[in-house]
Amino acid sequence: FFGCELGAQVQMNAKEDRYIVNGSHDCEKLQNLLDGFIKRFVLCPNCDNPETQLSFRKRNGGEIHQVCAACGYQGTINMASHKLTTYIAKNPPDAENKTETPADTKTKGKSKGSKKNAHSSGNTRDSDEGSPNEHATKSNGHSKDQGGDEEDDDEDWGDDLTPAVDDLTSQIKGMIQTNDLDKPLNERCDQFNRLVEKKKKDKQLNEIETIKDIVAEAERLEIMEQAPFVVAQCIFTENIIKEIDEYKVLLSKLCTKNAKGQKYLLHAIEALIGERADVRAKIYNKKTMSKILLKLYDEDLVEEETFYRWHEKASKRYTDKVTAKEIREMANEFIQWLKTAEESSDEDDDDENSDGHAEPE
Repeated sequence: FFGCELGAQVQMNAKEDRYIVNGSHDCEKLQNLLDGFIKRFVLCPNCDNPETQLSFRKRNGGEIHQVCAACGYQGTINMASHKLTTYIAKNPPDAENKTETPADTKTKGKSKGSKKNAHSSGNTRDSDEGSPNEHATKSNGHSKDQGGDEEDDDEDWGDDLTPAVDDLTSQIKGMIQTNDLDKPLNERCDQFNRLVEKKKKDKQLNEIETIKDIVAEAERLEIMEQAPFVVAQCIFTENIIKEIDEYKVLLSKLCTKNAKGQKYLLHAIEALIGERADVRAKIYNKKTMSKILLKLYDEDLVEEETFYRWHEKASKRYTDKVTAKEIREMANEFIQWLKTAEESSDEDDDDENSDGHAEPE
């Protein structure tokens, strides 16, 4: 997975329990990539527990089957969701635990050789196609993920790794993704938008697997802050209140603990009003704007502080300055209600702390 994402050569030695990702990589970026791997291939899409087991089946042209021991969920991982699925298909995770049959015995030598080569070669890519973090003055050092004790000599053990055979190297090179992080932000957002548009067209935006893939793709492209804006532009029409209900799971996954993303969600509504006459005609009034903002608040999609920061300054970046100001004027009543509700809540907390109970209404 690291090889695919970073465009780096990966050496794997399962026997020694040692793995090397070539190049110099930022620890925080590696952690983010690891989190993305866990979300895609480890956590159950139904209950978010890491109690899943993967197996590869050859039916339907090949599929990766996922079973959760915690909730009983059974499903498949989309083979087109990531290049790593090709590697998993050729090196299935249950291969070592598979019960040997007479038919298996005939091909035992061949399969073992393939697995040995798979472990020794890793995911390779030319060094001049590295990630943004791999600068021109590349280090020859390694980012290590080592298990066991440090008794062996770390300087020369890599020389003993079995070299990759040409055909497996070709397969792995074909799996490596173009380094999308080299692209400008707007191109990455356009790429993300195409994915969301396709899923919407296929009516899959409310499927658990699709939501999981969309969030993982936003993280991979490093556009989590902009993702709510892109998604809102894709899903919102003049029936925005109903659409918040319809897509609230997806929106919640993108906006929770993402203050900048929440602000981008509000900006997306501004942009829709400025760009589309049908949306403007339906929601560009004080009553409807208040309902929309209240809906976002009730569904925990936008936090109080984010509303305040958005409301205090109009910007012409998403629509013209006049429209931006008028939208905030339409929101005045909601913002005032929000502040009153917050002050009331603070007073109730003070009453509880001083008297031991809240005063009756």
